[in-house]
Amino acid sequence: ELTDVPSVEFYNGQLYAAAQFADGRIYHYYNGVRITDWFDGRARSTFEVTAGSAGGTAATASFQVTGGTSNPGDELRILRVNTVDLISTPVSHNGSNSLTASNVASAITSGPSAYTAIASSNTVTITAPAVGISYNGLLLTTEQDGAFTVGNLAHMSGGIDNAITAITIDGVNSIGDQISWETSHTYTALKIAEAINDFASGPEYEATSVNQFVNIIAKESGSSYNNKAIAITTSGNVTTAFDPASQTYLDGGADANTINAYSPGKFIIPVKTKMYALSDSLLHFSGIDTPTEWNDTTTGAGFINLANHSRGSEDLKAIATYFDNIAVLAEEAIQIWFVDPDENLNQQIQVLQNTGTIAPDSVVEFGENDVFYLSLSGLRSLRSRDSSNAAFVGDIGNPIDELIIDQIQANRSV
Repeated sequence: ELTDVPSVEFYNGQLYAAAQFADGRIYHYYNGVRITDWFDGRARSTFEVTAGSAGGTAATASFQVTGGTSNPGDELRILRVNTVDLISTPVSHNGSNSLTASNVASAITSGPSAYTAIASSNTVTITAPAVGISYNGLLLTTEQDGAFTVGNLAHMSGGIDNAITAITIDGVNSIGDQISWETSHTYTALKIAEAINDFASGPEYEATSVNQFVNIIAKESGSSYNNKAIAITTSGNVTTAFDPASQTYLDGGADANTINAYSPGKFIIPVKTKMYALSDSLLHFSGIDTPTEWNDTTTGAGFINLANHSRGSEDLKAIATYFDNIAVLAEEAIQIWFVDPDENLNQQIQVLQNTGTIAPDSVVEFGENDVFYLSLSGLRSLRSRDSSNAAFVGDIGNPIDELIIDQIQANRSV
């Protein structure tokens, strides 16, 4: 199923499109015909988020009131979880362990913290203010005076998030932290895909999501990734299922000697008689006046690995024309290149560090000397400083950057 058309351009009056499908594969088409020089030979697998809800289980701690009398001075003076005081004033023993436990529980629930408690016989059970694992391991401490004694202290534990806690591929984890179920299966699948894309595992993997389905894809083409087992660990009420159910491993990887090894990317643009495309750190260009020929055996076709020319260029996002050059934008770097139909004349002109785009569709050319783009710091522009046409970054978005940054931070917390 076709799920997205991330980039469309015209070349010689015909449509050139990058199209993405439900399994995460991207194909390029010109005039309605798939370009076979591009082929996605990466192994992959798909699973579905099948159940879950927001929330989980709160962590608890407990202790027993084991002794004391109704004599003055027999009291529980301090009760803490880590540095948080659970009672505001000491609780006196009244001669009964169970009744005293009930009084302690009431004092906790009405006390200065957000913790709550209940008593059963002489046992006080304390519940964390929120569900999840963040309270696990916090220490319960007490201080008593007189003959007041406590026993069987159990520190905070048992907190559970409704979450995906690990996704391992061939025994190697592919996400950093657990991913809590939020909002819907579709939104949770999106969070999972972004977590895989953001995590640096060895080897690396990437992911896409379509509705509640997540595609796990090897970063590189090759049959060596086939049959790598995938294991998904969940907690709480979250469940997942592979699609198809029997394919709990990567499959479909093809070796470079059987296919063209150039994996197609999402971004394309025509420049100076050629089509240009981005794929990870590679800037690809087609043959001269032949947008369907990308193999380097074709005159004029080839690629440049921009990661070898500047740090921060490992994941290229977009291209824009800038004067007689092109600006290639990653998230934290922009490289200005002079490109020519003769690939031997291609030349790096300038590098701008610590700026770039997080949204390829936000890159807009205005005339020949201004490029607008959305960065992590807000709306920015690439423009010439002087008659040399050397580029600098303009803070054109200052009047609205505070609003934009709030939205960026909210969306990137997905």
